[in-house]
Amino acid sequence: MKSHLVKLVVLACVVTLGACSKKRTRRAEVVECSSISLDAKGTTLCLVQLYKWKLPDAQRTAEARAHELDSLKTSQEDSVWGLSAAKHKRDFQACQRGSEQLNNCLLVAGWPLRRVRHTTDEASQRASSVHGQAGLQSFVLLDALLQMGLGSRARDGGLRYARPVGALGRPRAGSGS
Repeated sequence: MKSHLVKLVVLACVVTLGACSKKRTRRAEVVECSSISLDAKGTTLCLVQLYKWKLPDAQRTAEARAHELDSLKTSQEDSVWGLSAAKHKRDFQACQRGSEQLNNCLLVAGWPLRRVRHTTDEASQRASSVHGQAGLQSFVLLDALLQMGLGSRARDGGLRYARPVGALGRPRAGSGS
């Protein structure tokens, strides 16, 4: 029993000394400099001046830390965004029905600019894809009508009386009219 108590006291002393020691780790230096700096350049400068790091090491580490912080921020924003997915869907649908431009409407609804840009880019790509397919279908239909020799009356619904026409819309020679 006493040996167990002694082991616990020794362990508590080691933990206390370890927690209170002033020895800094490189990771702690990077975290501290990045917390007081706005970007990788500021973190680099802090590491070089305060902790006497070599410039190439400081730059590489500061850029890695900036990337790490950016990834964490994006992950947190995505998590928060996902919590309100139903609201965002309603916002998007309401903005599509409205007369205001989509991006302005979404910004007024409180969407972050990054999300607005991404969403409007996707919407315009989908719209151009749909319009492109419809345009292609119209072209194919018109081309088919012209190949059959049907003039403008065929497009106007007058297929019953359609006659072969020439390039200028006049009846071809020998077509009976």
